[in-house]
This record gives sequence, structure tokens and C-alpha cells, in this order.
Amino acid sequence: MNQQKGFTLIELIIVIVVLGILAVTAAPRFFDFSKDARISTLAGVKAALQGAAQIEYAKNAVQGNPLNYPEPTLAGIAAAAGLTEDDWLILVATTPRKIAIAPKSYNGC
Repeated sequence: MNQQKGFTLIELIIVIVVLGILAVTAAPRFFDFSKDARISTLAGVKAALQGAAQIEYAKNAVQGNPLNYPEPTLAGIAAAAGLTEDDWLILVATTPRKIAIAPKSYNGC
């Protein structure tokens, strides 16, 4: 009488396929890259705004008035940083001077 020791090739393949299906469906829940993508996008916007401010400061310094900054308006900020209102929510408060920027797809999470 032959006794079977171990698993057959078919059983091993079925287990590997089931584990693969579980990994594909469960991995996105464990690795949420959308938060990292939002953070990187906002860091890029911050750098664009800082670059636009530095260019504006340098342009005014060359003209002899380095402390003359333009008024922070929605149109000026968007144009300087290359932001479009189709993709970004831009809120500007003049007193105190603050700017809030968020992607339009942001849902508060």
C-alpha cells in the first residue's frame, strides 16, 4: 500500500493561486499611497509658491525696491505658481495674510 507524503503539484498550485488572489485584494488596503501622493503634491505646490515669491522678490530687488511685494490675490498667486482653479482650491485671507491651498479632489480625510 502506497502512502502519500506531502502535497501533489495541483494542490500546491491551487494554494499559490489563492494566496496570490488574497494578496492582490488585500495589499491596497494595507498600502494606502493616496496620502503620500497628496503630501508630495502639496510639497510641490509649496515649492512652486516659494519659487514664485523668490522670483518676484529678485525682480523687485533688481528694480531697486526689494520690499515691494504684490498684493496676494487669487489670480496673482495662481498665475505665479502655475495653479489652475480647475484642480486646486485656493483661499486667500488678507487680514492676517494667509493662503490655504488644497486639491479639489481632497475629501477631508
